[in-house]
Amino acid sequence: MLSKKRALKQFIERHIKEGFLQRDDIIQATLMEFRGEFGGPDFHKAVAATVDRHLARYLIMESAWVASTDCDKIERAFRDLEKMGVVTRQHFACCNDCGHREMQSELRRLRKGASVRGFAFFHHQDTQRAIKQGTLFLTFDAIEKNVEKAVEIGGIVLDTIRKTGLKAEWSGSYLQRIAVSVNWRKRRFSAAGVDRAS
Repeated sequence: MLSKKRALKQFIERHIKEGFLQRDDIIQATLMEFRGEFGGPDFHKAVAATVDRHLARYLIMESAWVASTDCDKIERAFRDLEKMGVVTRQHFACCNDCGHREMQSELRRLRKGASVRGFAFFHHQDTQRAIKQGTLFLTFDAIEKNVEKAVEIGGIVLDTIRKTGLKAEWSGSYLQRIAVSVNWRKRRFSAAGVDRAS
């Protein structure tokens, strides 16, 4: 069993590596998560100092990322999908079921003035799995609720991901998610890298 301090450290490291929460949000999330484990007036200061220390280490590591990272490529693919009418979201909702429900709300809001064909997203658990296991699973579907349209959106997502140079696999079934091989390196401080021309 992890010690309390070790658990706190790993919680902070995870959120920094995921790359979606900003500094103050990580501090607040840590305070909420461990409020029953630690006490005293200096807890907030200690958490802030720990977050800052780990962010500084991450900055040093990130400074070596010259070429595009796999996370840069996911960003690029998602931007391209948006241009094709596929709504995309990263680190969206806690799980697949909640992601589907929240996406329906997003689509109702967006469809009022936009041409939307479908959607693709990955959720919080997907992010954590990608970091630990190197595979990012993408959920997708079409606006029109039929198998043919869903498969069409799956094909568009798969092709767009592959065009970035990422390795992606899919069975071709609308019931199966797309699996993307990734080395998770999410930028916090720098612009996307540039790949050398081959």
